[in-house]
Amino acid sequence: ATMLAMTAAFDVDAPLRITLFAAGAAFEGALLAPDPQPKDRLRTLGLAAVVSAAAVVATVQLTLIAVWIAAILLVLLMFSSYALRAWSPRIANLALMGAITVYVTGGGHITVGRIGWFVLAAAIGFGWLAAWEGLILPDDPLRSLQRSVQACSRRTADTVAGIVGVLN
Repeated sequence: ATMLAMTAAFDVDAPLRITLFAAGAAFEGALLAPDPQPKDRLRTLGLAAVVSAAAVVATVQLTLIAVWIAAILLVLLMFSSYALRAWSPRIANLALMGAITVYVTGGGHITVGRIGWFVLAAAIGFGWLAAWEGLILPDDPLRSLQRSVQACSRRTADTVAGIVGVLN
């Protein structure tokens, strides 16, 4: 909604593509920033915004030289995301976010004059996800896991007590 309002305010051509790019960035971040600690997750989302912006700029610039060079960047990022997983899951996920951004940017035929809008869309997409997860509806996966285990334990104990009551 933020990108749609901004592109409408500045009368940008094809605002839907830019808006969907922002939504895609938020979705990508939600899937590929699985840090268990909220502060680490927010850090990863900040780095993701930088990686995504760099991927947009690099892809558009490389495509001006030759499309196959941008394709090489895509393949390198894809394989890096697997190769780096053992070393650092965060860096591997950032490489995967970069690969996805290169793919979408290349397929979207983004022009040099519109780079800024897509960089802004990525920043806003990741920014809204960080605001949502950090302020609006904070997520603490470890706390959620503990609550789930406690609830399961209580229900199991209640079930066992019910069975014992019936058998007695």
